[in-house]
Amino acid sequence: MKSFKHYITEVSLSKGWAHKSGKMHIWRGIQPYHVQFMVNNLSKFGVKESDVIKIITKRFASWDVPDKKKEVIEYLRGLQSGREDVDHEIEMLVMKKGWCRVSLEENYPFIGGIDLKIMHAVGKHLDKKYPKAFKDIRNLELHIFGTKPAPGMRSSGRSRNIKYIDNAYDWDQWLKKGGDPDRLGAGRTEIGSTMAQFREDEQYIKEVFDKPYEWGVKQRGSLKPTKPHMEGNFKGITYKFFPEGDGYGEVYIYEYDIVGPHTTVIPGSPQKQGRAMEMHFAIDVPDEEGGEMSGEITGGGNELRIFATVLDIVKKYVKKNKPDLIRVYGEKKLVGYSYVVGSRLKLYEKLVKRYAPKLGYTYGGKQYDTDVGSGRQKVMHLYRKGFKP
Repeated sequence: MKSFKHYITEVSLSKGWAHKSGKMHIWRGIQPYHVQFMVNNLSKFGVKESDVIKIITKRFASWDVPDKKKEVIEYLRGLQSGREDVDHEIEMLVMKKGWCRVSLEENYPFIGGIDLKIMHAVGKHLDKKYPKAFKDIRNLELHIFGTKPAPGMRSSGRSRNIKYIDNAYDWDQWLKKGGDPDRLGAGRTEIGSTMAQFREDEQYIKEVFDKPYEWGVKQRGSLKPTKPHMEGNFKGITYKFFPEGDGYGEVYIYEYDIVGPHTTVIPGSPQKQGRAMEMHFAIDVPDEEGGEMSGEITGGGNELRIFATVLDIVKKYVKKNKPDLIRVYGEKKLVGYSYVVGSRLKLYEKLVKRYAPKLGYTYGGKQYDTDVGSGRQKVMHLYRKGFKP
């Protein structure tokens, strides 16, 4: 994944102030701090130094200091020099005028303002000016600053309510709809955000599924039947693809007779001779010991492109070999002491419904429990058009 540094600058931090009208003051580096830049450029924000001094004076009025006036000036100079690096109460002077403190740093991006409506306007301007900055967003924070001090803090420590946007799709949806970003993911679990993409944004799906990773044949004929129901004129092939990062993925395609020399019956499967195909895939997960293959796709924001790659491989295989039956397996999710249909299986079913007709297949319309995978799996059946189960 390209870092934010690649898109904007070769520095570690870009931050500043952005106004709901689109005006911005963005700089690079740790300093000046937000409040430091503000108090040194008050005219840019339509604020007077006397307004700042008034807040500091009121704050110091109850403090036990020998020379309050001197302390006020010293504190102001500390803000201007950067000795004092945070003062949200003083920043509130410009936030109330529609300004937001922003950070475009890759690992800690945030927008901070007094309400979501203003932050939404600022977010749209930021996205327009720096469109690639939010392309691979992972952990954007929206800081809503209140007008009262946080519990147990002095008056300069304003309370904050933090909202989170943890993927580029939700960021796009929030820019379109505004409001509370928490509601964008209401009721989602596991890869629910990925599922929401399929429900709500057809163009997004089309763009992602047009960009599978590079892949190629790794081995032909090296796979062996892994389950009894695969016995019967078996053939297998392994494909390899390369997601972003250091790992890689493998797709295993197994093809065999529907009715073979075994007694295993896959629930819902037709007992009519023909050729069956199933596919499984795994991702190499790097770790300190070198990595291991896993069937789980987690994090990294590349779930859809991995599915797109698997689908592309399957599409090419099916077009050439035309199996009569395609079996699609999915793991159930452990909840308490029971395995239930989770969001991953629901996602698979959505993919099946969407893409089976394009491959020339009809979805049987039902998920069946199967002993494959020790009873923790469901299986769906896709029938080639012209093949009657």
